Amino acid sequence: MRRSRTPLTLLAMSVVALSILSPSATPVAAHIPLFVGGIPAKWHPSDLPLTYVIQSDGSDDLSFEAVVSAIREAFTEWSSIDDTTFSFIEDTTSDPSSRELDDSTHIVLFDEDGSSGWLSPNIIAVTPLLAQTSGRIIDADIIVNGRDHTFTTVSGQPGYDLQSIITHEAGHVLGLDHCATIAGTLFPFSTEQTTHVRSLTSDEKVGVRQLYPAGAAFGRIIGNVRRAVDDTAVRGGSVVALDDDGVVVTTGYTDANGNFDLQAVPVDVYHVYVQPLLGPVTADSLSLDPIDTDFATTFFGGNDSPDSVALAAGQITNLDIIEVADGTLQLDAAGPTPRIAPRGSSASLFIGGSGLTGVNETITVTGTGVTTPLTPTFTGTFYSIPISISPTAALGPRSVRISNDSGATALLTGLIEVVDPPPVITSFTPSVADSTGGTELTIFGTGFQSGSKVYVGPVRASDVVVISPNELRCQTPPGYGLVPIQVEGPNSQVAVATSKLRIGYVPNITAVYPNAGSAAGGTPITIAGSGFEEELTLEFNGAAITPEAVEFDAIHITTPPATAGAISIAVTNSTGFTDFAADAFHYVDHDDPTVASVSPAEGTSNGGTLIQVLGSGFRPAVTVRFAVSPDGSEGVIAQSIQRRSETWIEVVAPSLPVGLHNMVVENDDGSKACVLDAYTATPPIASSRSRDGGGVCGAVLPVGRPPTSGEMWGARLPWMVLLALLALSVLYEMRTDRRSRQLAGVTSRK
Repeated sequence: MRRSRTPLTLLAMSVVALSILSPSATPVAAHIPLFVGGIPAKWHPSDLPLTYVIQSDGSDDLSFEAVVSAIREAFTEWSSIDDTTFSFIEDTTSDPSSRELDDSTHIVLFDEDGSSGWLSPNIIAVTPLLAQTSGRIIDADIIVNGRDHTFTTVSGQPGYDLQSIITHEAGHVLGLDHCATIAGTLFPFSTEQTTHVRSLTSDEKVGVRQLYPAGAAFGRIIGNVRRAVDDTAVRGGSVVALDDDGVVVTTGYTDANGNFDLQAVPVDVYHVYVQPLLGPVTADSLSLDPIDTDFATTFFGGNDSPDSVALAAGQITNLDIIEVADGTLQLDAAGPTPRIAPRGSSASLFIGGSGLTGVNETITVTGTGVTTPLTPTFTGTFYSIPISISPTAALGPRSVRISNDSGATALLTGLIEVVDPPPVITSFTPSVADSTGGTELTIFGTGFQSGSKVYVGPVRASDVVVISPNELRCQTPPGYGLVPIQVEGPNSQVAVATSKLRIGYVPNITAVYPNAGSAAGGTPITIAGSGFEEELTLEFNGAAITPEAVEFDAIHITTPPATAGAISIAVTNSTGFTDFAADAFHYVDHDDPTVASVSPAEGTSNGGTLIQVLGSGFRPAVTVRFAVSPDGSEGVIAQSIQRRSETWIEVVAPSLPVGLHNMVVENDDGSKACVLDAYTATPPIASSRSRDGGGVCGAVLPVGRPPTSGEMWGARLPWMVLLALLALSVLYEMRTDRRSRQLAGVTSRK
């Protein structure tokens, strides 16, 4: 049976291009969905939660740890929206090294050389989507332009804030288009060092709830926009709902018939207006088509006295028809864009557009709490507008509105976002933290709020507790090195400490090998443990010693001369962390033992080989061990140990695994001699018997004394007889072979 296939449409969305309106602004990509042939694009419920993979090549600008942290935080922001069925989850089972964009794995990757084919210099990041004509999204990936742009995770550093860029692109992955709200995360422009779009506005949250509803009781506003002159539908008009405080709550667009449908709207009282997309957001930034711009911005109920729209839970409020006239007044440029407006502060705006005269024009900010002068300065092209934000002004994006005496009006939707004052870090303690994490960090400053995040380096700290607006505490994550401390408020205002936290290893001494040596010095010893840094300080009884080599788990030194007795060892890393081992090494009043030879140096792994150990300094109570680890621990004691003299020990090898083994000779006072790879345990020889074969005769020497001459001859005689027989056999074969070759030569000449 032949199966029918649903046609696919490729959507390349979220192109962040340089803005031609403001040299400081660069496009990225309202809660409007992406459209496929007029149908909203979204994921099927069976695809949720939606997985993503962080490509392992990372970024040329950042550590992979920083990349992973920023990406995870961005996706978590979308997953934290309540009253929706949508969420992201990281896929840790797929191959992270893959760079394939044409499969069902949703990859976040950096293109550092343009090999993806999606980049141009004015693109910061792009999200290609593959969707069916039914609107079902099949695949989506995020490509970050590392070839033409730099990225950072620390506020105030040069480059684009990676978390902000990924938060924006993740919105496209779930099916949202660009928004007309200038302060919104999905506004199609960004600037370097911008962090406030790490957090989502109400507009993005409403959009997710609209695409992926969870059954919560919200309201709905519907209506139609038509021209008053000929009753034709306005297509692609931007519809904006402001709450009673003048905050932009949600936006939408009219369809080809002029209809709009604002869904999942929180219960509140609203004012609704429609405006043409003449800038800074234009048709080029949206998947919507067609878009009309030949009409005037109009409030529902009229520009002079807009009607209120009260919305109840589960209610559909029909505004019927909003009639719009032709218009020439338009605001389409501003700087800086967007403007973050902390409560209790003042700032200046510069706005421009078309149809501005500077005569009888009034500029206001929607809602209350943000004041503007009655007569702003007009330069002939732009207005210069000082604004003052009340300490109690409602939080969220506000629109800037201009009106003239003929009743015309125009708005820059969400041009400013009223936020709480940014946090300030004045100090923190301690100044160093353990590399394994878990150090309690106390940060002092101002403006700390419930819901604040703390980043230690690129990684988010855990267990953040706001004690007061001036103090918070958290647990540091694992890390290493000098790292910045950042506190991020609920509206993504970020404070960076002027000094950095030093994260280092805590040294831990577990063993000293050998733990005794000659008072004359010169004993090579290894201090075993963990967390040793190259720039450390080593002390013997308080006197500094210079190590010969430092590894993470071992310090190698040669002891200096000292008086016989026990001494303590202290190791201090550059971070200031110290470990102290009392009585860790003992100086003795005689020379260290030495090993000159081990004979034989091999034997079968089942043990029993008699070994002669020659050297010096062997004391009466001496121990010999095999298979000793490099730090001198563990090992297998020899089966029998006989000290013949200070220079001669006889031992019987124990059963050992096949292979090379270290050997240690240890005196009763702890002084040792170690021989690396001193003895080889060979596979055991399997004995066999047959009817036709002869036997192998051998002798076992008694253990504990040298053999007598008679025993030596008794042991050697069978081997001498066997060698004699072999020699006679070889002579016979050689003679027979020569005779055969002579005969063969005669035959060949015949």
